[in-house]
Amino acid sequence: MATGTPVIASNIGDIENMVGTDYPLLIRPGDKNALKSAILKIHNMNDDEYNSISGKLSERFHDLFSYEKHKNAILAVFN
Repeated sequence: MATGTPVIASNIGDIENMVGTDYPLLIRPGDKNALKSAILKIHNMNDDEYNSISGKLSERFHDLFSYEKHKNAILAVFN
C-alpha cells in the first residue's frame, strides 16, 4: 500500500477501512468468481487505470498510516 502496488484484498477485518470502501479489488472472502474477476481486472487494466489505483493507495497510506503518523502516536504515549 505504501508503494502504491495494487493488490487483491479480501474484505475481512479492517481491510476495507485500510484500502477504502471504493477500492475496486476488494472481494468477499472465499468468492472464487470475485477472485477470478479481480485477477482479470488487473490483467486488463490500462496504464491510466493502474496508475489511478496506485496513486490512491499510496496517498491513502500516507494520509492515514504513514510511518511518521505511527511514530508520532507512539511518542505521544511516552510523553
